[in-house]
Amino acid sequence: MWKKIVAGLLVLVVIAVAAFRIFFGGNEIDDLLSKQNETLTSYELKGTMEMSSGEEVRNYNVEVSYKKDGEEDLFKVSLLDTNINQLQLIVRNTDGVFVLTPSLNQVYSFKGEWPLNSPKPYLYQCMLNCLKGEHELKTLDDGYLVTCYPEFKNSNHYYKQEVKFDKELNPKFVYIYDKNDVVRVKFNVVSFERNVTFEDNYFNQDKILEDSRTTIVEITTKNEDLPLYPVNVDLEASLRDQTVANIQGEEVHILAYEGEKSFTVVQRLLSNNDEAVFSDIEGEMIDLMNGVGFLDNNQITCVYNGVEYKIYSDVLNVAELIEVANGMEVVVTKE
Repeated sequence: MWKKIVAGLLVLVVIAVAAFRIFFGGNEIDDLLSKQNETLTSYELKGTMEMSSGEEVRNYNVEVSYKKDGEEDLFKVSLLDTNINQLQLIVRNTDGVFVLTPSLNQVYSFKGEWPLNSPKPYLYQCMLNCLKGEHELKTLDDGYLVTCYPEFKNSNHYYKQEVKFDKELNPKFVYIYDKNDVVRVKFNVVSFERNVTFEDNYFNQDKILEDSRTTIVEITTKNEDLPLYPVNVDLEASLRDQTVANIQGEEVHILAYEGEKSFTVVQRLLSNNDEAVFSDIEGEMIDLMNGVGFLDNNQITCVYNGVEYKIYSDVLNVAELIEVANGMEVVVTKE
């Protein structure tokens, strides 16, 4: 009789412990997440990224390096646009944030919270964040599939995100969907390594620019390709006027779009500089299909394949400005 009672009590204890672990945070993936947060001091991640908007598709080879340096988070992100074979690098170090365009020998410098100020499909920290808020978790034979709904504050199209991890919480892929369940961004991890040791000047912007200049590829855009036009842009505006001006010896193209969602695009072709050119930028850095851009009040500035274009509007919101920027065609066929 006593044996039955003891056995029954043991069963109740096991059930109580299991229930406690389920309902009060002691499950396996929470333990893994806590361990990652405590021990993540450095990593290297490589992957491929595909971004689509309508019929336009951009493909990137992405490399991310991260190091925790005291209270500072150091990042180096390499974005190689395989459509045009052009490289852009983004660096965060103790001096600030820098965007490097090796083909132009150009460096943009600014202050800001990049890259952890908004979700990035290629950052391991952002993947882990998917587990921290409200999410749906599916346990697979080879890992976990997490669905979450980050705040994509600068996009009207992104709605939900799926992240797959293996059993050790190593990342495998990130998919971002719109509200119609269409995949807009695919990031597939090629390799991931923790606890990486970096050289002392690994995150130095000058050294990175110097090293990247040894394998630069010439830009393919020519003067005769200008102006570029925004296509696949769902805004109530039409081209009213286009002019060419000569400003300080440079040919500048101006497109004026008029309507309920009016805006102006000013663009010019940049050239390769023998000496590095550094420019301080006000405003916030934002992610585009063309790489990155700079948002300052009602203006976005972007550089893509040697073309700098500025988009101005008093009526477009940030997401709409980004839509115009993403729609700029690099090569226009002329009759």
